Amino acid sequence: MCILFNACRVAALFCAMGLVSPTHAIAQVQTQDDLPRAPEKKKPDTIDFLHKWVSPTVLSAATSVDVYTTAHNLDHPTVAYREDGTFLTNYYVVEKGWARCFGNRSPFAASFANASLNAGVMVLSDRLYLRGGRWRIAALALVLAKAGANLDGGIQNERFLGSIDQRVRLETGYRGVILWSSRPQKSH
Repeated sequence: MCILFNACRVAALFCAMGLVSPTHAIAQVQTQDDLPRAPEKKKPDTIDFLHKWVSPTVLSAATSVDVYTTAHNLDHPTVAYREDGTFLTNYYVVEKGWARCFGNRSPFAASFANASLNAGVMVLSDRLYLRGGRWRIAALALVLAKAGANLDGGIQNERFLGSIDQRVRLETGYRGVILWSSRPQKSH
């Protein structure tokens, strides 16, 4: 009886101190609400759609325009002749953008450098996007800004190509038709 009495006193002491409560002594049953849950998949939003589908498409299209016009400009014939076939001048189109450090007359080098930079922009954009929050918008803005720069470069290339004859006329004072060739013609 003494042991039972001592056990009751110890239990009463622990209850008084708050270390044990009657509810702790009863086994608790877990309900479905108490079980851990798998993370819920959020439904795709507009930013997801723009980042995964629209931005790569827009960047690819703008890059294609820039690469095509750059290659077209750099492959432009270099020797200008008068209408009667006499030599007028040599005119070289060179890369004036950032890719000129890879070769200012190489269409392949300029195009490859631009495409490589855009691939790097997409990788950086994906990494920014994974950070979440405002970084998702920054990732989208980065890709769209690069696409805008490429489209602007393509437009500038096309304008420059359209003004080559006018530039040669201003340089030489010749007013007639200009004939272009990549190789010098043999004189008679």
